[in-house]
Amino acid sequence: ALFPGQGSQYLNMGRELAIHNPSFRETYEKADGVALSRGREKLTQVVYPIPVFSENARKEQQATLTRTENAQPAIGTMSMSLFGLLRAAGLQADFFAGHSFGELTALWAAGAMDDESFLNLAQARGEAMGLRPDGNEESGSMMAVKGDIEKVRDILESHKEITIANHNSPSQVVLAGAGDDLQSIKPKLEKAGLSVVSLPVSAAFHTSFVRHAQKPFEKAIRKEKFSEPNGVVYANASALPYERDSQKISQTLAVHMLSP
Repeated sequence: ALFPGQGSQYLNMGRELAIHNPSFRETYEKADGVALSRGREKLTQVVYPIPVFSENARKEQQATLTRTENAQPAIGTMSMSLFGLLRAAGLQADFFAGHSFGELTALWAAGAMDDESFLNLAQARGEAMGLRPDGNEESGSMMAVKGDIEKVRDILESHKEITIANHNSPSQVVLAGAGDDLQSIKPKLEKAGLSVVSLPVSAAFHTSFVRHAQKPFEKAIRKEKFSEPNGVVYANASALPYERDSQKISQTLAVHMLSP
């Protein structure tokens, strides 16, 4: 079972399932309760907003959903609802993984935490990563680069301020760093025949640029109880299975957002 991360969200995702399946709606109602308890708008009103009749109004609704504090719990709840339906239909997964935020969902799906803990942490992670750094510190930016990865590494040798934050595939990585630094290296990458796309993200995730978000999320993790997973959960940072000890699970999760 492989779970998606931030960027996968879109308005009215799963609408037909929500209309026709009570258990799907119940999961969203649980998420609504968590959001309200934290002083936030109901998640259902963000994912399934009232119809609007102009392109600008639709863009505003999409922008609301795209905000990190909304996108992460929305993706988590969608994944949770859908996986619940699949499991009720007989799906039994032995291996679990997730892209970035999706690693949290993978731990839940493997039984390492209960529903309430997962929904709490999904909201807490989104809120933490939606925070701005203190003072004039920059939160950074990211861009995807497709092509020969060795060419990327060669160019980065003289740009140590930029890091590879995501190894997405043998032919695609995501670079992270200060916005100006990324813009300055972009022509060099393109000249080398690489495809470069700037990503619409609020920060340079999986780098020290989000250190300000890691501490409040770690605090939230300490409030929740973890259990031994019922399968193998692969960690993004190491590409190795999580250890089965609950204390080590929480420790690995706590440094996840800072690790490539």
